[in-house]
Amino acid sequence: MARTLKRTARIARVAPALFGVLLVILTPLCSLTEAVLGAQSTERARTLNGSEGVATFAAQATFGAFTGRTRAVMGAVSTVRGPAEATGWMEVMLDSLRTGQGTRDRHMREALETTQFPTARFELDSLRLEDTDSDVFADNVTIAVRLHGRFRVHGVWRAVVATGTIYQASPNAWRLNASFPVKLADHNITKGLSRAFGAIRVEQEIRITIASEFSAG
Repeated sequence: MARTLKRTARIARVAPALFGVLLVILTPLCSLTEAVLGAQSTERARTLNGSEGVATFAAQATFGAFTGRTRAVMGAVSTVRGPAEATGWMEVMLDSLRTGQGTRDRHMREALETTQFPTARFELDSLRLEDTDSDVFADNVTIAVRLHGRFRVHGVWRAVVATGTIYQASPNAWRLNASFPVKLADHNITKGLSRAFGAIRVEQEIRITIASEFSAG
């Protein structure tokens, strides 16, 4: 009985000290956890909407090169910490493309079957800064980039890698210019590429260029 009382008294003396040590250890950990969770809760992806967009394609035909151009471009980009973590999309209305020659425009719409497939779309999966590790939103410079994504035209998706530049136009806006090659056969585009019994032919590979300014609000 006496031993039990002595043990109880010793525990009563030691317990407050142990409790104090635990408080010293746990208090900073709890503060750190709250700070991390608080930062995470306030960190939200912001969406930037595309404006002043232009899409062009360059093609080679039997009697020389030609280009098509449109301003019927829409898109949006979402990011938390800047372009290096951006995802997004751009879409083009194909019927709006103009090459400067009405007959060629009609043949182009027939080849793309725009009644059934009215849009072309680029989905951005990731963006790599080629010549810096800094945040483009903080640097008023033009930076080379490589965009990894997917491109859909004529109902067929294909993985693409585009190269270009990004430039901070303001604290909440930046301009993107990028281009990538597309092989028409990869998207099952074969109709109307050869005319006059093969005397006039459009080459299989074209190059698409997209340019747009993305801004908040």
